[in-house]
Amino acid sequence: MSHSFNLKAGARGNCRVVRKHIARSLIGQTVDLLVDAHTIVHGVVTGVMTEAGTSKLVVGGSRYDLNQILTAMPATLAQQLQPQH
Repeated sequence: MSHSFNLKAGARGNCRVVRKHIARSLIGQTVDLLVDAHTIVHGVVTGVMTEAGTSKLVVGGSRYDLNQILTAMPATLAQQLQPQH
């Protein structure tokens, strides 16, 4: 039984490592984040913080979970896709 528990704990640890790598790879990317049913935040990921063992993206000075990402693209591509005035 304890062997099964150790496997589950190891899988959780591996998942955290993968999420941390994903979060770090998003630094400098332009993202759209779902804050709630009526709010989407658009901005550039400027950093990653760990909060209670979970990686959080820093966008506009606020922290967001990876689960809130709707879209992500390189900042240069996002600038190219903006309508020209």
